[in-house]
Amino acid sequence: MLLSEEAILNEQNITGESMPVEKKLDDTLYASTINLGNAFKLRSTKKNNESLFYQIVELAKTAQNNHSKTASLIKRIEPIYVTTVLILSPLFFILMNQLLNHNIETSFYKTMVFLIGASPCAIAMIDIPATLSSLSNLAKQGVLVKGGMHLDNLSGIDTVVFDKTGTLSNGNIVVSDLQVLEEQHKSFYLDILYSLEKKSTHPIAQAIITHLEKSKDLDLDVTIRPGFGLEATYQKHIYQILKPSATKSLDDCLKEQISHLESQGKTVFVMSKDHQPVLLVGLTDTIRENAYETIQYFKSNGLKTILLTGDSLLTANAIKEKLNLDESYANVLPLEKSEHIDRLIEHGHRVLMIGDGINDTVALKKATIGIAMGSSTDALLEVSDVVLTKNDLLKLTHLHKVSKRHHRIVLQNLLFSFGIVLFLTFINIFNFSDIAFTVILHEGSTILVILNGLRLLKK
Repeated sequence: MLLSEEAILNEQNITGESMPVEKKLDDTLYASTINLGNAFKLRSTKKNNESLFYQIVELAKTAQNNHSKTASLIKRIEPIYVTTVLILSPLFFILMNQLLNHNIETSFYKTMVFLIGASPCAIAMIDIPATLSSLSNLAKQGVLVKGGMHLDNLSGIDTVVFDKTGTLSNGNIVVSDLQVLEEQHKSFYLDILYSLEKKSTHPIAQAIITHLEKSKDLDLDVTIRPGFGLEATYQKHIYQILKPSATKSLDDCLKEQISHLESQGKTVFVMSKDHQPVLLVGLTDTIRENAYETIQYFKSNGLKTILLTGDSLLTANAIKEKLNLDESYANVLPLEKSEHIDRLIEHGHRVLMIGDGINDTVALKKATIGIAMGSSTDALLEVSDVVLTKNDLLKLTHLHKVSKRHHRIVLQNLLFSFGIVLFLTFINIFNFSDIAFTVILHEGSTILVILNGLRLLKK
């Protein structure tokens, strides 16, 4: 609990919100958040093991232990197959000897041919070359997959859940809008804005300073009023930078412009001269390159796209509209993200979740497939199934394509391998085969299965 009048915190680790959050007296503070302003006093109201950060870590451990993983198709089939062949061998001998009236020597020979033709050489190669080729292909593209079983799971996903900050967005605050109401004084007002912000320690000020780096630094005596804004007197005029709610003399046109900017998820400030607005500043988090293309790829393939974010409702709706997402949920805390994933899975969905912060850890581990950005926290990298080392969302589309190709090629290999076994068994029964022919065809089919899997090395 905050005991000081004001504090400015970065809560991105917990909520995912990239914009600094201003706290007032008696507001709740989260463990692991970062102080961006002056020193303040607080009172700890919970024990260490009751903090939200501790709960996230513990739930991630529980989710990791309870997470069900789909065993590969071959691991399920191969033991059953080998046992079945061994049981059928004496039955095959009896069939040759008793029903088809072959002598013991011929029956034994045909049984040996049956064992050679039915041996699981090609079947053992159904998945391994394809999986290793896929993993190698993806690694070259900066996508690290922690095991072949995740490729199987990836090919069957039907829902993609995105975090916002650091995933769909870059997590960097930038000036998106800068409107000077008196164009003839534009250069002067920008110098005033730059000079005011130069005296501020507020993190948002750094975005404005960077944007106006070529402006003049005027000699201003700036007063910082916590929770209110900045104020200075220059050439007998009072200049202030305030939130719209604290600004006087806003006409209907300005209010409409501010509402329009805020509806796009932007943070707005007003600079006034003698209490009359002269300049509007809009700040936002930039959308990550290729985010739109990635989302449209998944939608075109029939997958539902969902945004889960700790940001405000206006910001969530703005991102949803800009990127054409199917659904968005705002003000979502880490444990609530986990609950969203649980509900999706309970309703039969196979969920891919991608995030970058400690606040995504539990949800990521509970998802069918959890993907971490390369810039993620160590905790997230540890529990994730896949890591995008280059932070390139477009690699998600390549990952999905490779997983679909992997699934298709494994299925082809499976059908081809068992088809060869049935074919060799059939021609053996009707005297159209011998050991040499069976060995050549059987081992040849194994080579073909391997070569088919190696096709996944190609982009």
